[in-house]
Amino acid sequence: MTQRLPLATAAAAIAFAGACAAPSALAQTRATVPWLDAPVAAPAGPAAEPRPIAPACAASDLAVVAGQQGAWHGFATQELKLSKTGAGACALAGAPALALVGDDGARRPVPASEAPAEVAGRSVTLSKDTDVLLLVGAPGTCDAAAGERREVAHRLELAPAGGGTIAVEGVHVDTLCGTARVVYLESVAAEAGPAGAALTARLEAPATAVRGQALRYVVTLTNHGDAPVALAPCPSYAQSLHVEGRSVEGRYRLNCAGAGERIAPHASVSFDMRAAVPADLAGANVKLSWTLQDGPGVGTIAALR
Repeated sequence: MTQRLPLATAAAAIAFAGACAAPSALAQTRATVPWLDAPVAAPAGPAAEPRPIAPACAASDLAVVAGQQGAWHGFATQELKLSKTGAGACALAGAPALALVGDDGARRPVPASEAPAEVAGRSVTLSKDTDVLLLVGAPGTCDAAAGERREVAHRLELAPAGGGTIAVEGVHVDTLCGTARVVYLESVAAEAGPAGAALTARLEAPATAVRGQALRYVVTLTNHGDAPVALAPCPSYAQSLHVEGRSVEGRYRLNCAGAGERIAPHASVSFDMRAAVPADLAGANVKLSWTLQDGPGVGTIAALR
């Protein structure tokens, strides 16, 4: 599998809307791969890159595509892939200026001052061999999220330092729970896409999480490609329980042996999962997020009691 973000999800398939059926009921209708209690260490963060010597990217240098939606460290995220057009290379000294555009045409700048230090200070270079993945994230949970009201932008504008503006359609950024910001910026190898890109994920969980007990849920991975997706080497996955002001995170090895170390073309495999809910976790609702290493991610919101 090729290096990718630790949160990417299938576009349009996931905006934290997994079906909320109890896994115990699901087990009656299909077999699931048992949960494997095998914690793994979180990967080290990317090393800072030196300041680029390439000229600053302009809008005419870039092609920008809205990618997958998912969850990352408590944020509901929208992925953008930036690719270099034409010959040569250009550089981004930190994230480009961004603004969300509402359906009414109103522009909401994404404040650069709120970007994490590792994003604001990062320089990345784009070329025919190197793309950039950028995540725009907004807080994913708040009391208001339990209602029906949303503040979703489906369009954004990107203004690189070299000049010009790029309009990107088809994004999904909900700022109901707080201001959006750039939460991840990293260069990746330019490619058609890893084998894991053929996978989508679906999460099925109870509507209620109980403090002090294990939350049991099911993640189903579906291979939409025409070739098998190998689960060797076996990937890990990250899961988190997030409430306002607190995130409980863990990383575990997927039970690849139980799945036969592969997912056949146009087939699905369901995995039992569990997450320990701290007894002192505060709030009325909790966001459950699950992300496969080099693959998709999903999430849902449950009531806390």
